[in-house]
Amino acid sequence: MMEAVFSHDPVDQGPPRQKSSRVLRNIYIMLAYAFDSIEEAEAASFATEEFEHLHDLCAEIMLQGVQAQQQRGLHHDYVSQAEELSTIRGRIDFASTLSWGARSRGAVVCEYADYVADTPHNQVLKCVLSLLLTEGEVQTDRRWRLRDALGYFSEVSSISPYSIGWRDIHYTRMTSKYRLMHGVCRLVIEGLLQREAEKGRVLSSWLDEKVESALYERFLLRYFQQHYPQLSVGAPKVPWDIEETISGAEQLPSMFTDVTMSDGFSSLIIDAKYYATSMQYGRSGVPKVQSPHLYQLLSYVDNLAATGARNVAGILLYTKTDEAICPNLDTTIRGHQIAAKALDLTAPWQDVRAQLNSVVDWSPLNPKR
Repeated sequence: MMEAVFSHDPVDQGPPRQKSSRVLRNIYIMLAYAFDSIEEAEAASFATEEFEHLHDLCAEIMLQGVQAQQQRGLHHDYVSQAEELSTIRGRIDFASTLSWGARSRGAVVCEYADYVADTPHNQVLKCVLSLLLTEGEVQTDRRWRLRDALGYFSEVSSISPYSIGWRDIHYTRMTSKYRLMHGVCRLVIEGLLQREAEKGRVLSSWLDEKVESALYERFLLRYFQQHYPQLSVGAPKVPWDIEETISGAEQLPSMFTDVTMSDGFSSLIIDAKYYATSMQYGRSGVPKVQSPHLYQLLSYVDNLAATGARNVAGILLYTKTDEAICPNLDTTIRGHQIAAKALDLTAPWQDVRAQLNSVVDWSPLNPKR
């Protein structure tokens, strides 16, 4: 099933983030992790290419993915058909033959299955290739390649981007290579596509912040799952440490963590924060860690510790902004390591990896501490 990677609660909108070529490549890597396709990202032939626009990056990912899939063979599936024929094909539907009056015309109604490429997997690709071609800010050479790529889908139906049932798209070993391409498709549709009454459909120049925030959360989870297999890594629900409930227990909000890592003795909770501004400013004008975020993290840590988990730490992991001062908190509160840090996604990928690994090194999960 197509995972709801981009489903997320609203976040505050802010000024556009830096859109350097390095940021665009790191967006690609985040997508690859989110859709369990990092091997494809590492093998991509455009790893060092400079991109000027997000639309160009999306187009290139799609083009290379479609070309590779076409060489393997586009996904085909059996589609049931019922048709009035003069010769028998498949199974005769006697009831329909009689009710349609086909027999009087010397025909029979047959039910059969065609092995066709007109499947939801391919319909999604055709839809977004067309969007990028008609609405995207794509370089001329890629525009020609998009036209050529659409030729592979001549037998595939054109569909509306708003009609796609993501939850109905499933993957097998034979269709696993579609995951990343579909991830890009969903990014384009849910993060870029806008409706305008006069112009019809248009693609915005940068991602909707809600979509990018959800992608950031999913990327962090998948990154730590892949690179720390010796740990239990998930996004579990933390139960409230309730001593006694007189009434209304169902009204307590759920506490779902973004990432929780454990070695069976120590635990680390990572709360992903993707905001245009990461600090808050009071009357003094001194930048502070945002209090609601800190209170939320402390609630997670305290309630998880109350379940019997020992040595629980927590970190607010913001994405670095262009603010003069970014989160850089490292303290102990009620016996728990608590931090707020900023992840610089504009850095080269090897530096981003080092920053992520340093989060684990900082925590009680580091055996050398």
